[in-house]
Amino acid sequence: MIEFVDVNYVYGNDKAVDNVSFKIEKGKFTGIIGHTGSGKSTLIQMMNGLLKPESGTILYDGKDIFEEGYDLRSLKFKVGLVFQYPEYQLFESTVLRDVAYGPINKGLAKEDAVKEAKAAMEIVGINEDKYEKSPFELSGGEKKRVAIAGILAMKPEVLVLDEPAAGLDPETRINLFEMLKRLCTSENITVVVVSHSMEDMAEYAEHIIVMDDGKLIKSGTAREVFSNAEDLENIGLAAPEITYLMCELSKRGIPVDKTIIKTEEAIKCLETLL
Repeated sequence: MIEFVDVNYVYGNDKAVDNVSFKIEKGKFTGIIGHTGSGKSTLIQMMNGLLKPESGTILYDGKDIFEEGYDLRSLKFKVGLVFQYPEYQLFESTVLRDVAYGPINKGLAKEDAVKEAKAAMEIVGINEDKYEKSPFELSGGEKKRVAIAGILAMKPEVLVLDEPAAGLDPETRINLFEMLKRLCTSENITVVVVSHSMEDMAEYAEHIIVMDDGKLIKSGTAREVFSNAEDLENIGLAAPEITYLMCELSKRGIPVDKTIIKTEEAIKCLETLL
């Protein structure tokens, strides 16, 4: 669905993205991991044309998004970007007005836009009693849900989120990722998430892209990426904690699968042994 081919981007004298190539498949949950400054945020801002690469090609459904005549405005409705801090996206006087703004900007009549906004808020779990509140009165988790609803109301094909779990308590974080997974499986929306949490990425992402110093270091399934912790440790990252546990058990002679990356998998494995 989205393809980067030899893409480069420069901030001042620094190469934020250095000759990066990868593909994001339709309907998949893709995670992008790496340290702060590794190029992750720059990468996702190029996915809907918000930033233009210095060189290289970005394709959406096989078409170069920066080719002359390409409708970049239409692309921004297809590839919705949710920033790390929802305050950057929330601006209207009420939650309902905020979520309906995108559909109205897309060209829908106000009545239809409100209908789409309410449907989107139902998906993300924003109740009616919040509709007429200021979005800035909401909790951090609710603000993020409203920001996501504002994008969903525009019926995107791809939902891109920058650190969506930042600042959330564990229960809210889990609920948010479960919702994103449902969007991927039930609504057939392609989900791309930038995250520092290896546990979240191991649990929810089907495909992982690893960035370091602007370069793509590794790309593959979550199991492929996390099963070799040494490669991640070489760039200051780590595998999920559950993987280290299974490796330690294996070292101690317990016959477990060292490639396990999810807690539920580990529980089933250990229950079988017991």
